[in-house]
Amino acid sequence: MSISTPTRPGYSPFVISLPAGDRHPRRARLTIVTAIGTHPGGNPPWPKASAPPTLQRLLAVIDATWTGHAADGLPTDVLEQARDLVPCDGVALGEFDPTHQCGYLDQAQPAHEVEVDPGIFFHHYWDSAHCSYPDRSGDLLSVTTISDFYTRRQWRNTGMYTDYFSKLGIQAEAMLCLSAPAPRTRRLVFYRGPGPDFDARDRLLLSLLRPHLNEAYQHLARRRHTMPDLTTRQWELLRLLARGHTNTEIARELVVSVSTVRKHLETSSPASASPTAPQPSPKPSPHRPTEPDHKCCSGQAQSSAAEGNT
Repeated sequence: MSISTPTRPGYSPFVISLPAGDRHPRRARLTIVTAIGTHPGGNPPWPKASAPPTLQRLLAVIDATWTGHAADGLPTDVLEQARDLVPCDGVALGEFDPTHQCGYLDQAQPAHEVEVDPGIFFHHYWDSAHCSYPDRSGDLLSVTTISDFYTRRQWRNTGMYTDYFSKLGIQAEAMLCLSAPAPRTRRLVFYRGPGPDFDARDRLLLSLLRPHLNEAYQHLARRRHTMPDLTTRQWELLRLLARGHTNTEIARELVVSVSTVRKHLETSSPASASPTAPQPSPKPSPHRPTEPDHKCCSGQAQSSAAEGNT
């Protein structure tokens, strides 16, 4: 199947090729050609105000990722605009670790109304071809749907649907993955109840959106982990602390009292703590740490500032 739009003079076609093969047993090779944003100068072929409605909605999602703010995950406006771009019953961003069966982020729009035991999700996870596909294949670039792996009848006969998805009323799902530190998986999931499945248009839009969301998420993560404003002495103290020195050894090295070392630690980064003091036990995640971040495999969490873009 090939989808194309006429190109305008002076613009080169932008090609997205979603490879076929045994990774997607039910999807033929899909080549999408469009003229969006391919001018040699890097600007869109048309002003945003005069762009086609679909492109305006796509640009609205991208704008929201760069102009919004969020303490964790993505700005709420991004999820709302994404629902407008790809009509669906809900959108969820989440991050979880399927190996250790714990979740870190569950950000949904609208908020979840039904709660299902997350243990059921993890119990069926590796047997679900759709849910576990990114982990099994390492493919974070493809936008996948349940129908890539199952017919409607096959899907309703799976344990994942019977025990988990049916309780949530989910009949169809489209999923795109964002970069996440291993062994976590970070996903944005669009889901629908009874009705039409996600089609080639939806897949195209999400394929175009993914690299922008991935880059914006990394940018938001870096902004949340800005370097603390510390004095030269505090940085020196933290370097000694990172090398494994105790408070007493640090005091001797810097020619200060142990109480001064403790005071510097208290006024430094909140993550810094004296190796001689008892360490607090990790606090549970506010996003249901043992729950898969969203109704199928949505997932996302506190991101590392050191993460690279995929």
